[in-house]
Amino acid sequence: QFSGNFTGRIADFKTKNLHIEYGEKSQFYGDIEMMGLPTISETFIHVHTKRFSTNSTDIVNIRIPPYTENKYIKVPQILHDINEFSYTGNITGFVKDMVAYGTFTTPAGVIHSDVSIKESAFKPNELVFSGDVSFSQFDLQKIAKGTHNWGKTSLVVKVKGDMANGKFNKAFVRGDMANIEFKGYNYKNVSIDGLVSNKRFDGQLEILDTNVTVNFSGLFDYSLEVPEFNFHANLAHANLHALGFVDDSISNISMDTHVDFIGLSLDNLKGEIIINSGVFENSHGTYKSQQFTIDVDNVGEHRNIQINSDLFDVTVAGKGSYQELQDYIYDFLHAHIPSIPKRKNYAPHTHLPHFNLSVHIKKADSL
Repeated sequence: QFSGNFTGRIADFKTKNLHIEYGEKSQFYGDIEMMGLPTISETFIHVHTKRFSTNSTDIVNIRIPPYTENKYIKVPQILHDINEFSYTGNITGFVKDMVAYGTFTTPAGVIHSDVSIKESAFKPNELVFSGDVSFSQFDLQKIAKGTHNWGKTSLVVKVKGDMANGKFNKAFVRGDMANIEFKGYNYKNVSIDGLVSNKRFDGQLEILDTNVTVNFSGLFDYSLEVPEFNFHANLAHANLHALGFVDDSISNISMDTHVDFIGLSLDNLKGEIIINSGVFENSHGTYKSQQFTIDVDNVGEHRNIQINSDLFDVTVAGKGSYQELQDYIYDFLHAHIPSIPKRKNYAPHTHLPHFNLSVHIKKADSL
């Protein structure tokens, strides 16, 4: 259904107070100008939106030219997650090169945008976007699966990136977060500058919060089958109790860290971690280490770990699976202490473990 005022010819027209209703929940109220029809790709469009509301179901059911084919609008996953939203603002330009300036109101929060969107000159199915985007108390739990630890955030960023077939690809992001919630704690004064893509971040992150001060520079890459990490992080201080990580009311940590390794589980780790000037304080006392290095080299069945510090050295070498060691140790204890109940559920064992362990304590009083 629609109503409004129309002036001009089909090739060059203006509408005023146009009201359109479509599908289940889609409504538009505003003004539209179009010049250049019937070739839609060469048509200049200006849309002044006083109010537009819709949902993802209505959008994906809209057919697009050529109408001789069953082609429909594709929307990013974020719109499926949000489902319903409304918009006020202006859209100006051509179908393949336009600027969107306005405000999105969603169940997750409010988004302000001043972004240009155009078709890539190199890939026809790819859209390139750039501009300014701000989020006001935006609830991250409502836009993606697996974000139950995250809460609301407010941020202002400059973005430049691309998306293909309705899916986000990558973006260069630079800006500031006034706040972001994680595990119930609201982090303040967070700045970001880097490349963000699917499960990958390469850049700089700084937090200047009352309970944590950290400067991160480097790479987190979960997009690979075996994750990769290569970064430097200077943690000036962190109150782990205030941040919600530990129950001990006295839990402070500071350190300077260099990390270069691949893998996520003990059995596929390979690389080096260097911790300089580490200090950990809890209710039992304060522990200091000038340098703490972990060198891991896992190849096939072979396992090698070398830990060196001014407090102690540890070497682990052999064959097997670290993850299965706990089952063998439990069986060993049960054989010698029958009162320990026998475990019922075991994961399938893939290797018979054979390890040599060497421990050298240097400062027993400190430990």
